[in-house]
Amino acid sequence: MLQGDDVTGLTLDIHYALNSAGNETNDLSLCVKHAKAGLELAIATYERTNIPSIRLGIAYNQRGVSLIATQDYDGAIKMLEHALSAYENLPDFNLGMTTLPLANLACAFWLKSDFEGAIRALLRGLEGRVKLTGMIDDTESFR
Repeated sequence: MLQGDDVTGLTLDIHYALNSAGNETNDLSLCVKHAKAGLELAIATYERTNIPSIRLGIAYNQRGVSLIATQDYDGAIKMLEHALSAYENLPDFNLGMTTLPLANLACAFWLKSDFEGAIRALLRGLEGRVKLTGMIDDTESFR
């Protein structure tokens, strides 16, 4: 029987899956509902345990994506910057963790017509990929 942190982790995974399903099927209400709920639970878990978790970064990233979908680009940028910070504070951090939130951040800047911000985010991601893989022509999937 699952208890405690196992239940919390499973619940976070369920919110992630339902958020993703809503995003992929253009069900905006499902996407937003589970992005919010997942982030609230991830923040509460971090505040309770004070233990950095990859799930916190994932939840901030997912909330950022849901805000892009609702055209709240400033809110999305804030959430995606929080995602990057959450990843960077992990004890096992690696640059591969920042690829997806940086791509999403660039998208939010682009949709906001902040093309310089988009370029900065994309270049940061590309520089990270070069450091991570040692290649300029990186064909490895970033997912």
